[in-house]
Amino acid sequence: MRAEKATRATSAATERDPPEILATGERQEFSKLTQSKTQASRALPPATDLLGRVIDRARSKLADPAVPVKTRVRALWAYCKAARHCGSSDVVIDEFTALADATGLAADLGWHGREDVSHVLHWALCDRNPFED
Repeated sequence: MRAEKATRATSAATERDPPEILATGERQEFSKLTQSKTQASRALPPATDLLGRVIDRARSKLADPAVPVKTRVRALWAYCKAARHCGSSDVVIDEFTALADATGLAADLGWHGREDVSHVLHWALCDRNPFED
């Protein structure tokens, strides 16, 4: 009975659309793996670190000191918003805070840079835009 429920939960989870973060080739691979319920229950897709992929992509955008701070903060918000379903909220916050520290964005924001980063990240997790007028 438990195995039956686990199989149903697994197949339901794999039937969902893949996250938009995945590249085109990865989407096709994801689609191939989830074509039918029987195939999905027999061969689960390999575990991937989606949050790690988003962090890696964001690192190049946030690390460039030639880009204005305002643009880098918006990029941090956008990447965090895209990754909000790739892990638990506390893990997402911790990873993006560490990214902001490592890339120097928090320091570039000034005296209260970590607080500003924290606010931006919490807004992203709530799917709210702090930059709207």
